[in-house]
Amino acid sequence: MNRDRIIHATTVVAVVSMMLLLYWVFAVGCVLVFGLKVFRENITQAFAFSVLGILALLAGSLIVNMVFNLSKIADTLAQGPAGAGERSPAKFPTAGHIGLLLLAFPLIAAGLFIGDRATTRNRERYLTESAQAVLRQHPKEVAGLLDYAFTKDYIAKTGQTLAILSRTNESAPQVRVIVEDRSAEPPLILSFGSYSTWETSKDRKRLDFLYPCSTEEQDYLKRVFSGQERKQWFSASDGSYEFYLPVSEGGRTIVIYFSDRREYGKLGS
Repeated sequence: MNRDRIIHATTVVAVVSMMLLLYWVFAVGCVLVFGLKVFRENITQAFAFSVLGILALLAGSLIVNMVFNLSKIADTLAQGPAGAGERSPAKFPTAGHIGLLLLAFPLIAAGLFIGDRATTRNRERYLTESAQAVLRQHPKEVAGLLDYAFTKDYIAKTGQTLAILSRTNESAPQVRVIVEDRSAEPPLILSFGSYSTWETSKDRKRLDFLYPCSTEEQDYLKRVFSGQERKQWFSASDGSYEFYLPVSEGGRTIVIYFSDRREYGKLGS
């Protein structure tokens, strides 16, 4: 390989490295600004190492390019006016090349948004299948959850049942039961998990079991417990995926709540 080819190759590598660095920073910026959930693993280390790798490649190509360019200039000066006539004309990027480079930005953004949507759909399908598996494989346990009463026995039994559901069904890592307690006015929405325990103060315990939720979730649960809503509901927010499954029998209604938290990479995490 002659000197001109090496200079050309290192120039191409340097330009490609700069564009890759620009594209990668743009992609990570979109992920952070819009809260896109595309990568399961933590991308902090991946981003740091990839940037270092690109910078190393860029620096290496620039150094090699400078060395061979200086060597070429020295040879040209040594040859005098005769050598200067061999200089090839400089090539500049055309409008088409610039357009292709700029087109990559909206394509990257579109790919990230599509990936985020695909991730949400996958988690929704995952939680839906988890809910159906619980109903199919544990009908007796689910029926027992419908016998709600704010008692020590019910809370203990519910905790044991949910622990069994979580351990015997890998597709249901986090399961809770949401009920409406009508002994108070207005009625309280309570939730119980596998680690729920009983304490001596009944009034205090009811407050401790209050289910914290957004206004949208609260409206949905009120419609379910009033009989106005029977549809399941999926919610996704900041890597947290939630699935609400209403179960009714004999005038009794509970909501089985499935949650799946996925860690996504963030700078500084």
